Amino acid sequence: MKMVERNPGTVAGWITDHDGKIRGAFTQDKLYNEVWYRDSEEDEWQTVARFHYDDPKGIQPMGFAYDNKTWYVQSFQDKDTAGIYKYDPTSGELGELIFRHDEYDAGGLIWSDKQEKILGATYFTSKPHWVGLDEEFTAMMTGLENAFPDKVVNIVSLDDEEDTLVVSTSSDTDPGGFYLFDRSEGKLEPLVERMPWIDPADMTEMRPISYTSRDGLTIHGYLTTPKGSDGEDLPLIVNPHGGPWARDFWGFNPEHQFFASRGYAVLQMNFRGSTGYGRKHLTASYKQWGRNMQNDITDGVKWAIEEGIADPERVCIYGGSYGGYATMAGMVFTPELYKCGVNYVGVTDIALLFKTMPDRWNLGAAQMKDRVGDPETEEEFLAEISPVNHVENIRAPVFIVHGRKDPRVSIRHADILRDEMEEHGKPYEWMVKNDEGHGFAKQENRIELYTAMAEFFDKHIGSGASTGP
Repeated sequence: MKMVERNPGTVAGWITDHDGKIRGAFTQDKLYNEVWYRDSEEDEWQTVARFHYDDPKGIQPMGFAYDNKTWYVQSFQDKDTAGIYKYDPTSGELGELIFRHDEYDAGGLIWSDKQEKILGATYFTSKPHWVGLDEEFTAMMTGLENAFPDKVVNIVSLDDEEDTLVVSTSSDTDPGGFYLFDRSEGKLEPLVERMPWIDPADMTEMRPISYTSRDGLTIHGYLTTPKGSDGEDLPLIVNPHGGPWARDFWGFNPEHQFFASRGYAVLQMNFRGSTGYGRKHLTASYKQWGRNMQNDITDGVKWAIEEGIADPERVCIYGGSYGGYATMAGMVFTPELYKCGVNYVGVTDIALLFKTMPDRWNLGAAQMKDRVGDPETEEEFLAEISPVNHVENIRAPVFIVHGRKDPRVSIRHADILRDEMEEHGKPYEWMVKNDEGHGFAKQENRIELYTAMAEFFDKHIGSGASTGP
C-alpha cells in the first residue's frame, strides 16, 4: 500500500476518474461546502464551487463521465426535487439535465463501463423505480421484471463484456434470491436464496400508505398487518426510523414480519426531513425535533385510529437512534397515545448528543447544529425538546435498550434516563449489553432482545395485556 492523498481535514468525499485518479473532492467547512478539482494528480487543487450547505443551487458530485472531464452531479436548482445534471468542473458550469422526477428526488445512475455511457437512473416513490436511457438496457430490464412479476429486480454484478450478470430479486414478502443471467441466450439460472427457511406464503404485505399532517404536508409511509387479519382494531407498534435524514423503504423487513406474526400491526412514516421527497419536505424538518417532526408521527397514529386500523387502547411506540428519540418524545409529549415504548439506542438529551459525538462527525457538526439547534446559543430550546427533561409526563412503561460501547449515542443517554425514571417513580425495563455498540450485532444478543420485546409488547398491548379498568 502507498498513500496517494491525505485528507487536509475537510474532505467528505473523493472523486476518482475512470483511470482511478483522484481528481475531485467534496468538502465541508462549517456551514459551507466546497467542490475541488484538478486536471491531474500532479496539479494543485482548485476550488470551483463554494456554497451554503442548504443552497438549492449547490451540487453533490456523483462521478466522472466517461470522457474523464465532465461530471455528473445532483442538484435542486430552481425545482423542489433533486435532478441529475452534467457539470463542467473546470468552469463550474451546470450542463444538460439527465433526469428529474416531478415529485421525488433522483437517486443514482446506472453505468455501462463497456459502452462508456449512462444506461439509466433510479428514484424511489413508495417503491423503487428505474428509468431507462438506453433502448437495449430498457428492453433487458423490462424482460427481467416480466420474469419476476411483483418483485424488485436489481443487477448485482456483471462481467467485463456485460453479457453475464448476477441478478437479485425480492419483495415485501420474499427475501429473494440471486440468479445468473446469460444475456445473449436469455437464460436465467438460480444461484442461491437469501433466507431459504422463509416461506413467502407465510409472510404479510407491506402496504404503502399516506396521510396529511396537521399543517398540510403529505406524509408517506408503510403499514404491515398480521396475515389473515381483517386489518381492523389491531394492536399497533409505531416504528419511526432513525437518521433522521434518512427514510424507510418498501421491501422485506424481518423485524416487521416478526411483529406481524405475533399479531401486531406496524406503522412506519417518512416524517418531514425523510430523504427523497424533495426540498420542501427536507427543510420543513429544521429545528423541528420534538415539534412538527413529532407531530407527523402523532398524526400518523391518529390516522391509523381514525381509519379503524388501530385500537386506540393498544398502541406502543418503538424506534432506534433518532427513532429512539422519537419514542421518548412520544412518551413525554403525547403520553396519552401510548401504552408502552421501546427506546433502542435513542437520544434523550440533545445537548449531550453534540457533546459526546464521535470525532468522525466533526465535519458535519456545524450543519447538524444549524438543522437541530446549537447547544451553545440555544441551550434552553434544546433542553425544552429533550425528553429526559420531561420524564414526569410519562404514563406508561419504557423498555430502555442500549450498547455500552455505542460511539454515536453515548450510553450516558440511557444511564441518565434510567436515573430520571427512578427519581420520578416511572416503570421501566432495562437491557444494556457491554459488548454492543449502536445497535445489537451479536446473534445471541439479538435473540434475547427480540424475545424480550415480544414479551414486553404482549404484556402491554397484546394478548397478555390487562383488560381491566
